[in-house]
Amino acid sequence: MATRYVRKSGLDTNGGTSPSDAWLTIGKALGATGLASGDLLYIGAGTYREQVTVNMTSATVETKLVADVDGTHCGDVGEVIWTAWTTNDSTVPSSSPALALNTRDFLTFEGITFVGGPLDGSTVNGASLSTDLTFRRCIFVGGGQYQNVRLSIVATAAVNYLFENCIFFIGSNALDLEPTNPVADYDANIIVRNCIFLYAKTAVLVNIGGANTGRMGGVQVINCVGHCPSNFFNMVGTSTTYPGRVYGCIIFDGNAAIVSNQTGGIVEDYNLLVTSAARSNTAIGTNSKSGQAAQLSPLMEVGQSILRGAAARFPLTPTAGSPLLGYGSDATYTTTTDMLGRGRPEGGASTSKGIGPLERHETGVQSTAQSHTGSNSLALTGPASHRVDIPVDSTVTTVSVWGRYDTNHGTTNKPQMKVVNGTECGVADQTATMTVTTDTWEQMTLTIAPTANGVISLELVSRAAAGNGIAYFDDVAVS
Repeated sequence: MATRYVRKSGLDTNGGTSPSDAWLTIGKALGATGLASGDLLYIGAGTYREQVTVNMTSATVETKLVADVDGTHCGDVGEVIWTAWTTNDSTVPSSSPALALNTRDFLTFEGITFVGGPLDGSTVNGASLSTDLTFRRCIFVGGGQYQNVRLSIVATAAVNYLFENCIFFIGSNALDLEPTNPVADYDANIIVRNCIFLYAKTAVLVNIGGANTGRMGGVQVINCVGHCPSNFFNMVGTSTTYPGRVYGCIIFDGNAAIVSNQTGGIVEDYNLLVTSAARSNTAIGTNSKSGQAAQLSPLMEVGQSILRGAAARFPLTPTAGSPLLGYGSDATYTTTTDMLGRGRPEGGASTSKGIGPLERHETGVQSTAQSHTGSNSLALTGPASHRVDIPVDSTVTTVSVWGRYDTNHGTTNKPQMKVVNGTECGVADQTATMTVTTDTWEQMTLTIAPTANGVISLELVSRAAAGNGIAYFDDVAVS
C-alpha cells in the first residue's frame, strides 16, 4: 500500500512516488501500471481533461483518490476538476463519461468535481458490476438531458455504494441505478446521505428492466435536499422485502416527490415535500409534511446573510429559528455529522436532528448571565458549535479559553474546545474537554506548532444533553 501523486506539472513516465515524481494524468493512475489495491492517490489542483476507463487490477481493499485542494500533499492549491471536455470548454467532446468504472471495486473518490459531456451527459458510468464504491464531497455536473451518474448493477448481494456530502447538478437523472435480472430479492446497501440535487429531472432513479424473478432493494436517501421537476426518488420494479427509504429530506417541485410502481416499495418519514403531488404508492410518513403544511421548507439561507452584511453561510443552511432544525429523529436515521462535517444535531436548541443536509452552526450569542471576567460571555444553547478563525505564525502557539456549563447541559459529554482546519500551516486537529462539574469555570488549553504562517479555526462546542442546556465560553487567549 503506497501513496502516489498526480500533478499538472507531472509526467506519466515518472513513478508517481512523490510530488516531484508525480504522474501527469488520472488515466495513468487508474491504468494497468498505476495504482495497486490499497494505494492512496493525491491529485493536485487543476483541470484534468480526461475520459478515463479504469484498467488497474481491481482493488480488494479501499483505494482512494483524494483531491488535494489545499496543497498539503502536492503543493498545488485549488479545485480539482475532472472533465469529459477533453479539448476545451467549448469543443463538444466524444460520447464518453469522465469516469468509466469498468467493473473495478473498492474505489473511493473525495473532493473531486466531475464534469460530463453533453452527448451522453454522464460524469460517472459503470457499464457492469462494480462494488464497494464511495464518493465523498464530490460535485457532479451533468451534461443536460442524460443521466449524470449512471451505474448498472448485476448482483444478487450488497454492492455497498455510498454517496456522501455530494452535490449533483443537472441531468435527466442525477443518480441512475439500473439493476438487471436479479434471481432473488436482495439488499444492495446503497446509501445517499447529506447530498444536494439541483436541476435534475429525477434525483435518484432505480429502474429494474426485463423479466425478473427477484428484485433489488435497500436504497436509502437520508438528509438530502432536491429541486427536481419530475420526481425526487423513483423506484421501478424494486423489492418490497428490502424497501427503499427516504428520511429527513426536503423536496421541492416535482410531479410526485416519492414514487414507487408498487405499494411498499418505499418507506418515508420526517420529510418536507413541497411538490404538486407528494407520493405515489407510498404510505404517508407519520412525521412528514406535504402540501400547505410543507411550506416551512423555504426557511433556509439563500444569500440573505450576505445581503444584510452578516457573515456568509453555506446556501440551504437553516435560518435562525427555522422549523427545519430539531425536526428529525435520532431513532430513525443515524447521521451524526452534516454535509460540512459538523455535528448533528446542532443549532436548533434541540437534541433532535434537523432535516436536509445541513444543521446551523456559529450560533453563539452574547450572554450577561455568566462571565469569567468582565460582564459577558459567549453562550451556546443546546448541542451547538461556534468557530472563529485565528491567524498564526510558524512558532509554537498556545490557544486557551475558559468554559462553564449549567445543570441542563449535563455532565455526560462536557463542553470542548477544538483546533481545526489547520492543514495549510501544518497543524492537525486537536481537542480539549472540560473536566470540572457544573457551574464551575475551567480553562482549556491546546498547544500547537505551525510549520508555516496561516490560519487555524478555534471551535467551541456545547454537547448539551438537553435543548435548553447552556455552555459558556470566555477569555480566549492566543500566545
